[in-house]
Amino acid sequence: MASTVKASTLNILVKEEITLNGKKHEYRQEQSIPNVNMISQRIVRVPYTGTEIILSFGSAVGAGTYIAGDVKYIRVTNLDNTNFVKLGLLDSGAGDRAYFKLEKGDTMVFHNTKLDAKESTSGAFVAFADIESINARADTGDVDIEVFVASSQSN
Repeated sequence: MASTVKASTLNILVKEEITLNGKKHEYRQEQSIPNVNMISQRIVRVPYTGTEIILSFGSAVGAGTYIAGDVKYIRVTNLDNTNFVKLGLLDSGAGDRAYFKLEKGDTMVFHNTKLDAKESTSGAFVAFADIESINARADTGDVDIEVFVASSQSN
């Protein structure tokens, strides 16, 4: 059976506005990502007593697992009004790890699954590797986050 899903374009808008000293400052950037034929949008409860894997990247698509090279856009939004979330981007093969603090109500966006994280003592940049997973852990109470993934699934 052939899929009836027709690829489409994901449109992204970043807009900033502020008035300082009576002068309005604005920034607006629009981006289009063509050939998106798979999206996933879900709300995940992140515990503060343990770490929750929210996304995995591998060679086959499965529940919460995506083909790294097909992923075009990832958005993670902290829906909590009190607690922050620690996001971990992990590539265990290369031993790379990066952690980000996602404050209450904040959003973080990734446009690919590439990572190279080195300590200052381990040398200069060598090459990007694919993230194997993104995990999350809440601060002092369980937190809900929204996860949106857009992909150009080839299989």
